[in-house]
Amino acid sequence: MKVIRLVLAAIVLLLSACSSTPTTQPETPPPTSAPTSPPTLTAITTPSPTPVPTLTPTATSTPSPTASPSPVQASIPVPAEVTAWLLANAVPFDTPLPGHGCDDLRPLLAMIGDARVVALGEATHGTSEFFTMKHRLFECLVQEKGFNILAMELGDPDLSRIDAYVRTGQDVLEAALGGAWSNHCWMNTREVTELVSWMRAHNQNPGNAPQVSLRGFDVTFSPTALQEVPLYVSTVDPARRQRVWDDLDCFRQGMADRENYPHLDADTLARCQKGVEAVYDLLLAQAEMYRAVSSPEAYDAAVAAARTLVQSEQLLRLAGDYSGAMNLRDKFMAENAAWLLEQAGPRAKIVLWAHNGHIQTSSVVLPLREYPPLPPEEAGRTFIPMGVHLRAEFGDALMVIGFSFQSGHFRAFPGEGLVTITAPELIEFRAQPPLPNSHEAYLYPQGLDRYYLDLRALPDEGVIADWFGAARHFRTIGSIYDADDPEVLSHLLKLPEAFDIVIGFRETTASRTR
Repeated sequence: MKVIRLVLAAIVLLLSACSSTPTTQPETPPPTSAPTSPPTLTAITTPSPTPVPTLTPTATSTPSPTASPSPVQASIPVPAEVTAWLLANAVPFDTPLPGHGCDDLRPLLAMIGDARVVALGEATHGTSEFFTMKHRLFECLVQEKGFNILAMELGDPDLSRIDAYVRTGQDVLEAALGGAWSNHCWMNTREVTELVSWMRAHNQNPGNAPQVSLRGFDVTFSPTALQEVPLYVSTVDPARRQRVWDDLDCFRQGMADRENYPHLDADTLARCQKGVEAVYDLLLAQAEMYRAVSSPEAYDAAVAAARTLVQSEQLLRLAGDYSGAMNLRDKFMAENAAWLLEQAGPRAKIVLWAHNGHIQTSSVVLPLREYPPLPPEEAGRTFIPMGVHLRAEFGDALMVIGFSFQSGHFRAFPGEGLVTITAPELIEFRAQPPLPNSHEAYLYPQGLDRYYLDLRALPDEGVIADWFGAARHFRTIGSIYDADDPEVLSHLLKLPEAFDIVIGFRETTASRTR
């Protein structure tokens, strides 16, 4: 039970992206009168939603993982040809700060081309330059290429209040970002606050560019979703209000005792699953009426919340299976991102904000050593990131941009190994030097301080192809930082298989608390 408890804590942490504790809200009774309609999305006529399939980590639609790479073992000097190729092909840019136009990013925009999905990664969850550069690039993608959705590695229901502010000015920014976000690695930073402010200002005067919305594609154990769905049905279909409340009651109680949820008897688990699926099916069956009574945007927000409940129930049953839950989570995230794009219509374009470890398009073998509290059988298992699924779905219409740094500061929770937090507050760290023979060890020759690099331009064979094609460690610092074990905070990968483009910074600074 201790291992299950610790693994469940790890999954809860990972599903909250970068908050030390999941958001909790007091249980509310079933509504007795029609509440205010939930926040709506951008005013776009949308097609009927795609149902959530019942998935398992071994579903046949899961792309096959790539073979486990073998790392470069000995310390090897960087060939002069590699350094020369980097200096000739990396494109320096002036600043990561938004509000400086797009002139120095035009080669990058050309690299992105006609992609409808642009995934922007990050090597840590607490680096200022990563956040500001993503903001700057999003501005240019909106203004120059017509992108209209920014979707983050967060739950869609949890962002609904902030999205309402972005689109309508409903609420005030400080209130929308308050409370639950007070210890969050993104939403409690000045960088993301400035991004949200820009999105609101843009929507007030978009010019020839589309208006934008802020969405989420992650699967979270969201109390918000448990509240939003009954409230929406109470508004559009009061006669079914109590039925929806009752259907969700089993999972509502399960959410209150997550540690024991996987150990409930089979009949109870089946009842919880049946309840959340019944609510989702109701929304799909009544799509025409519910859209007419509310709006297409309000309806889609309710469906997104119901999807979250169906998916989180499936994940919670895997609480003792770390790699299984992570694989299912990333598969769901890819499906949710595709669903958001589909709902927004054929002309929509989406930017995804997530960690490098989620957007990369190559699978990862978990380190061949034990990392307590994970059970020893987790060592050597394969993790299939969201990016693998997105590549299978979108092909060349997906552009994957990883972010890298050689040295610098960032914010994270202090911890041990992969999943154990040792203090509840985000603090500032300075990264340990790059591992020998890692990608960071050669990506920053003298004269390259801040640049972007198209990895698709690599030659097919020869010294340069062999060097970049070797499996090397690449920093993958998430919510937790263990300064005593930098190897656990990296993925072993072949850079051109993982990303289309890399944006690199020689030196970085920590994100700024709001």
